[in-house]
Amino acid sequence: MTSAERGRRWRAKNPKTPEVRETERRRALAWKAANPERAAANSRKWHCENRERNRELAKLWCRKNPDRMREHSRRRRARKRDQLGYVTPGIEALLWRVQNGRCFHCAETLPDRPHMDHLKPIAIGGLHDDGNLALTHAFWQPDPALI
Repeated sequence: MTSAERGRRWRAKNPKTPEVRETERRRALAWKAANPERAAANSRKWHCENRERNRELAKLWCRKNPDRMREHSRRRRARKRDQLGYVTPGIEALLWRVQNGRCFHCAETLPDRPHMDHLKPIAIGGLHDDGNLALTHAFWQPDPALI
């Protein structure tokens, strides 16, 4: 039996308590703060050696965080067009309250997952910021070919 196998068996028989895990987490964060260059090098090395696992973890994060992914995509598109504004986290909830759950264009009740639309499209110079956003039905999305 190799030492790795012995270690796996021991860890299976002796699971860590939440307190131990929290202590280890704090210790690791302190080490990262004290050794940023080595931490970055270790991270780069892990990512290079575990590309597939990293992709799996990224896809899992995307599935678990659809709202943050949508905002990331919006910021990226705006950045590519050099029209980056600032969108407040949680703007969808704020717009929902301000618009009373109604579509900006037709005033009909919105579905649970409304479409967030730019009042002035980014393609024609609108900014990606709070003042240029409204909740709408998805069918109000303009055809990009017409812009």
